Amino acid sequence: RSSHRAPASCARARAVARGIRMVVFRESQKQALRRFEYAGRDCSKVYEYVLSPLAAYLVTWLPTWLAPNTITAIGLLAAVVAYAAGHYYSPALSSCDEVPRWVFLLSAWSLLFYQTLDNMDGKQARRTGSSSALGLLFDHGCDALNTFFSGFHFAVTICSGTGPRLLLLIMAIPALPFYTGTWEEYHTGALILPVINGPTEGILIAAGCNVVSYMYGPDWWRSPLPDELVKSSWYQLGPNRIDLFEAFGYTTITLTAIKQVVAVLWTRYRCTGSVSVLWSALLDLVPLGWIGGWAAKYMLSDAGRNLLVAHPRAMAALLSTLFVEAVVGLMLAHVTKARFNPYRLIAAPLPLFYVGQKIGVSDDMQAYFLLGYLATAILYLGWYLTTAVMECRYALDVDCFSIRRQVERNQQNASKRKSPGTTPRRRARHEAGRGEENGHQEAASEENEVLTPGRRSARQRRRPKEFIPGTPNVAGL
Repeated sequence: RSSHRAPASCARARAVARGIRMVVFRESQKQALRRFEYAGRDCSKVYEYVLSPLAAYLVTWLPTWLAPNTITAIGLLAAVVAYAAGHYYSPALSSCDEVPRWVFLLSAWSLLFYQTLDNMDGKQARRTGSSSALGLLFDHGCDALNTFFSGFHFAVTICSGTGPRLLLLIMAIPALPFYTGTWEEYHTGALILPVINGPTEGILIAAGCNVVSYMYGPDWWRSPLPDELVKSSWYQLGPNRIDLFEAFGYTTITLTAIKQVVAVLWTRYRCTGSVSVLWSALLDLVPLGWIGGWAAKYMLSDAGRNLLVAHPRAMAALLSTLFVEAVVGLMLAHVTKARFNPYRLIAAPLPLFYVGQKIGVSDDMQAYFLLGYLATAILYLGWYLTTAVMECRYALDVDCFSIRRQVERNQQNASKRKSPGTTPRRRARHEAGRGEENGHQEAASEENEVLTPGRRSARQRRRPKEFIPGTPNVAGL
């Protein structure tokens, strides 16, 4: 670090950060954060033979001073730009015919661009030696935010309108597997993506749908299916292509949820041999059931339909904000080895919508409450994420968008390992080899200090005490 004194504004900011950081982590959690190591694998063949080699090639063109979190933030910014374009031309999701075709092409590009940068950030972290728990937390947080943007990309793409059933399905396709995948990583310690998964094939399918809407228009999804396909299908398909999408969506999220639930329960039972611990694992799904159950129940009611038609994006943004807060809390518990609290305070006011419906609150008051709740939830989520990032920065001694300190620390550690030392004794031990350095052979030297009775030499003082069975092995811990 630089030797000059920091400005007064920086000192005040650091003091505030030190006061805020204790809200999130305890000292034991900070120690677990420093020891955290990511474990995961993508089993997709498309990722293995196409996307991963592409990202590995592109990352060689990046400068080594570029932080991996900066790469992730640039990808998220592209998703925000595409969302803003769709919001400008179709704010209520009811006028998709007026959306220019280039918006669909922009949505497809933003999905592929984010996917590529999401694959590059991890490779850049390993390339520069800047991998940390903060990078994992930032990457997963951006992925959670992108589920909202990608969901509305698709809603505009297929001209879903404000139908509650279809809109809920579009939001559930990326959100539900993401939450259960994070839940699986929390309990199993590793994120293992199957051969066909959402971050790889799912994004490619969504980008392909955007290209179809660019070529044929969003009305193509409302065109009828062939009669042979409707009659021969085991699922009761409707007459339009969008009904085929509904069947595909329900099948996808059901199979994904079953796979992840079985993986978590089997892992917990194999490690503990007890059935009672399975309930504690299922308890972590309470936020998903609370938010999803409220959305399915309220948005299908008459008052919920009216509110959804008037403010579809605000309703979806509220659900996404509650979802992101729960996912980030689950990921924080994973990297700090802490117990996840499934009872999220930010989602507690959801039953007030039912109360307003029962006592006959007007639609305008319901809309004001929705917008106020959304603003409060966004402010709380921003404070929560900022506090978590500050805490990770101070606990790990890293920066979020700079890797200078990490690179300097790695270079210093490498130089210490290579340097033989400055004193004659250290140079002699270095030349004698590792065997003598580890204490197998002790060379006498004229520089040895004269010992008085009861006094140990400097080497003896540096050498750890022998481990005695029955006492805590501090070195092993």
